[in-house]
Amino acid sequence: MKKSILFILLAPLFLIGESMSVREAVEFANKNNKDIQMQKKSVTIKNLQYSKSFLYYLPEINLNTSWSKTGSNHPYQSVIDSGYSGTISLTQPIFNYNYIEGVAFANIDKVKEEISFELVKMNVEIGTISKFYNVLSLFNEEKAAKFLLEKSSQTFKMVESKYELRSANKSEYLKAKVDYINSEINYNTVKSNLDISKKELFNYIGIKYTDCILEDDISIDTLQIEDLEILKERLTKYDPQILAEKINLQYSMSMLRSSISDFLPYINWNLSYSTRVDNIPTFSNWEDGDNWSTSISFVLPLFKGGRRAIDIAENKINYQKSKINYKKAIEDRIRELLEKISDVRGGYLTYTSAIDAEEMAKENFNISEIQYKNGSISQIEYLNAKKTYEDAKSNLIRSKYAYLTNRLQLDVMTGKWKGE
Repeated sequence: MKKSILFILLAPLFLIGESMSVREAVEFANKNNKDIQMQKKSVTIKNLQYSKSFLYYLPEINLNTSWSKTGSNHPYQSVIDSGYSGTISLTQPIFNYNYIEGVAFANIDKVKEEISFELVKMNVEIGTISKFYNVLSLFNEEKAAKFLLEKSSQTFKMVESKYELRSANKSEYLKAKVDYINSEINYNTVKSNLDISKKELFNYIGIKYTDCILEDDISIDTLQIEDLEILKERLTKYDPQILAEKINLQYSMSMLRSSISDFLPYINWNLSYSTRVDNIPTFSNWEDGDNWSTSISFVLPLFKGGRRAIDIAENKINYQKSKINYKKAIEDRIRELLEKISDVRGGYLTYTSAIDAEEMAKENFNISEIQYKNGSISQIEYLNAKKTYEDAKSNLIRSKYAYLTNRLQLDVMTGKWKGE
C-alpha cells in the first residue's frame, strides 16, 4: 500500500520507464478522473446543505431601527422634533415538523449524491479496467504482429533468393511478397491502435502520457466464483444502482410524510424588546419608551383549498412507484449479475481452450518451419501453419483479457474490488 501511494505521488516525475498495474491505474483514475472530481464537488455541496438544514432550529434575531419626523413650524428644529425607535426581536422555533423533514430531506440528498459518486466511481473503475486490458491486449498483439512480420520478412528474402536462382516460381515469389506486405500493414495498424488506446487510457486516468510499461500482475490460476446467494447479498449491499433506488424510495417516503405534516401545527416562542425616544435621546429620557414582550404562538392550518389532500395522494403514488422501481432495480441487477457470472465462466473456458489451441498451433508451426526449410512441404502449407499460429496467439490474448475484464467487472459489481 505504501508503494502504491508513493507511486502516485511521484508519478508525474518518475513514471517514465516505470511499470503500472491495473490497481495503480484505478487509483490514478479515482484521483484524477474529471467525472469523479465533478461528483466530489457535488457531494461537498450536499454536505453543506445538510449542515445548513440544522440551522433552522436556531433562534432568529433581528434588529429594527427607525427615525420619524413629528412635524414643526420651525425648519431648524426638524431634527430635534423627531422620534427614534429601535426593536430587537428573537424567535425560537419550538416545534415545526417541516424543519424535521427538512433535515431528513437534506440527509437523503446527501446520501443520494454519495451513492451517485459511488456509481460514477464504479463506472470509472470498470472503464479503467477495460481500457487497461485493451492496451495490454494490443501490446501483446503488437509483439505477435512484429514476430510474424519478421518471419514474413525472412520468408520473403528466402523466396526472393530462390526466385533469383530460378529454384522458385513467380507464383511463390508473389505470394511471399504479398504475405510480407500484409504482415507489415497489420503490424503498423496494431502499433497505431496501441498508441491511440494507450493515450486514451492515460487521458482517462488523468496522468501525462509516457512510455510507462503496463504490468500484467494478475495471474489466472483456477476459476473461483463465490456462492450465488453470497454474490446476490453483496450486490444488494454494495451496488450503487440498487442503493440509488433504495434512497429514492426513502426520499419518496419522506415526501409523503412531509405532505401529511401540513396538517400539523407549528409552535414558536417570540421575545422582543423595543424602545422609543422622542427628541434627541439623552440618558434622562432613554427609558421612557422601553417595552418588551414575550409570547408563544400556536398555528394550526385548517383549510388550504384541498391542496394538501392532493399532495398526499400524489406523493403516495410516487412512493408506490419508487417501491416498484426499487424492486425492478434489484431484479435487473441480479439478472445482469447472472449474465456476468455466465460471461466469467464462459470466458474462463474459452481462455483455457485457447491455451491448448495456441500450444498446438505453435508446435505445428515449429514443425512446419523445419519441414519447409528442408523442402519437405510447400510454401502454402508453411504459410497456412503460420496463419493458424497467428490466429491462435491473437485469440489467446483476446480471451485472456476478456476473461480478466469480466472477472474484475464482477468484483466491482459485488463490492469486492477495492483496487488494493
